[in-house]
Amino acid sequence: MSTPHAVRHINETRALEAIRLKGSMSRADLARKLGITRSTASSTVASLMAAGMLIDETNGEKDKKTTVRTGRPSVNVKLNPNFASYIGIEIGVGRGSIAIVNFSGEVETIKEYKFNEQGCAPDEVAQLVANEVNHLLSNSEVITKPATGKISIAALKDNSGFLLRSPFLNWYNIPFLDIVRSALPEIKILGIENDADAFAVAEMHKSPHVNYDDAVFLLLDTGIGGCSVVNGSIVRGHNGLAGEIGHIIVGEKGISTAGDSVINGSLESFIGRRALFKRVKEFGGSATSVSELLLDADLDGKATDRALNEWARNFGRGLASIVGILAPEKIVISGPLAPIFGRVEHTIKQALKMHLVKGSHVPEFITSNLGCTAPAIGAALIVQQEQFHYDDEILFGR
Repeated sequence: MSTPHAVRHINETRALEAIRLKGSMSRADLARKLGITRSTASSTVASLMAAGMLIDETNGEKDKKTTVRTGRPSVNVKLNPNFASYIGIEIGVGRGSIAIVNFSGEVETIKEYKFNEQGCAPDEVAQLVANEVNHLLSNSEVITKPATGKISIAALKDNSGFLLRSPFLNWYNIPFLDIVRSALPEIKILGIENDADAFAVAEMHKSPHVNYDDAVFLLLDTGIGGCSVVNGSIVRGHNGLAGEIGHIIVGEKGISTAGDSVINGSLESFIGRRALFKRVKEFGGSATSVSELLLDADLDGKATDRALNEWARNFGRGLASIVGILAPEKIVISGPLAPIFGRVEHTIKQALKMHLVKGSHVPEFITSNLGCTAPAIGAALIVQQEQFHYDDEILFGR
C-alpha cells in the first residue's frame, strides 16, 4: 500500500516534470494536467515552494501557455532557476567545452578550451579540465555553484565510467571517471555520457515541441557519433554501448583507416573528417578545413565538387542501413561537418532512396544549430533532468 509520504513524492515529482516540460502553470492548470484535485495541487505546490524548487511568476507578463478564463486570475508558478545548477564537461578531440545550466534548464555560462590530443595522457587532460572548471567557477556570475555534473566524451565507454577506447586520443582501457573525480573533488561527477547521446538531449531540450519520439541524431566529425531515440527514449544497449552508428559497415575498404582508429569499411571510414579531406587532396584540392572546402565549392572547384559528391553518395548509402533498421521519423545532423550536409543534401537523399526498398519512408532531415558545445550542454541537462525522477528509496524503501 502506498504511504502518504510516497503519494506526496509522486505528486511532487509529476508536478515538477510537468512544469519542466510545459513552463509556468497555474495551480488549476496543474491539477487538470495531473488529474488531481485543486486542493492537492495547491498543497503540492506549497510543499515545493517551501523547498525552494518552485517560485511564483512575478515578472508581470501573462503566460501565453495558460488559457484565459473568467473569474479571479491565478498566479502561475515556475521552476526556481536558482535552486540548483549543474555542470557538463565535454572532452572532444583536441578541444572541449564546459557548460553550466540552472534548475530551469537554462544555460548560465559556457566556455570552450583546447588541448593537444597528440600524446596527451588522460590524467593530464583531467587536470586541464579541472583547472578550466575551477577558473570558470571562480569568475562566473552563476548564483548557485554546481555541486554535481557529468562528462561527455567521444569514446566507447561502459556504464561504470570505464573508457574502453578513444582511438583519436589514443586512450584505451582507462578508469577515466575515477581520474576526473580525483582531479575535481569539489564537484560530484555522476558519470560519463557518450557525446552523441548528450547532443541528442540538448537538441530535444532546445525544441520541446518537436516530436523526437523516433529519431536518429548524428555528430559528424573525425568520428561519426550516433544516438537512437525510440519511443521517446535513448537506446542505451548492453552496458550503455549502443549507438555506434559510425561503425556500421557500408563497404569492403574505406577511404581513411589510419591505424586502428577507424574500422575498415565502416561509415566512419568513408565520411569522417579524415576520409573527406584525404579524398580532397587525392582529387587535387588544397582545402584543409570545412570553411575552406565550402569556399572552394562556391568557386566551383572541381576537386572539391568531386570529393563532396562522393562523400554524399557514401553518406546516403550508410543512411539507408540506419533507416532500414531503425525507421526513424527524423534524422538530426550536427557536428563540424554538418554545414557540408546542407551543400549536398539532394545527392544524399538520392543515394538514400536508391538503397531503400521502393516505398520506404524517407526521414525528415534537420540540421541542428546548437554548435560544437551541444554535448557539454546536454551532459549538464542530463543531470538536471535526473532531479525530476522518482526516488526509489521513498517509493519502495530501497
